[in-house]
Amino acid sequence: MKNKIVLFTIAILIVAPIVGYAGVKYDAKLTEKMKGKILLQIDSKGEAWYINPKDGKRYYMKDGNSALQIMRKFGQGIKTTDLEKIPVGTIEISNTTSKTPENQPEAQKQWQSVFKVSASSDKQTENFKLNGGQQKIVYKNTGSMSTCYVYVMKENTSLDKDGGFPTVSIDGDKSDETMMRKEAGNYYLDIKTVNGVCDVEVFELR
Repeated sequence: MKNKIVLFTIAILIVAPIVGYAGVKYDAKLTEKMKGKILLQIDSKGEAWYINPKDGKRYYMKDGNSALQIMRKFGQGIKTTDLEKIPVGTIEISNTTSKTPENQPEAQKQWQSVFKVSASSDKQTENFKLNGGQQKIVYKNTGSMSTCYVYVMKENTSLDKDGGFPTVSIDGDKSDETMMRKEAGNYYLDIKTVNGVCDVEVFELR
């Protein structure tokens, strides 16, 4: 009876190392082949796993910080003189995203002058085009007794007929800027000013 128990125990010890959690069997040959590599779990959500050459176990690289910690823990140090003896490889990364003003990264955009005008009396300007991005109006009014009202009107509309509210209202000597939010399209400025000079410039982030 004791001999049967000993043999059964030995059998368990032999089988146990090749059986994983939930009954999954480990493949020693595949593990050996993949040591030191980063594997992408393509039939799931593309999770990344690093196979540690020392223990043959896989470590989950949850995000960039986790990947950095894993590389620091398991990475092997090398001197610069030795590193320079290894050729450098390059990878071409294709970018299929169109670099239009609408989808260009915000950090790469710059404020561009779209339209500039100076008025000493009531004036309607020619049309200018906005792309629907962030916009601002920079203005300067000269004259202590002057007033200036700037209306940003859409093409084919009229202040007299359609009405509107001024984007900029200035009394006296003043210079400042204000943000503006207009959809893409053609616009013009209807400026009402007396007793001074009103300088207006429209900018858009492009």
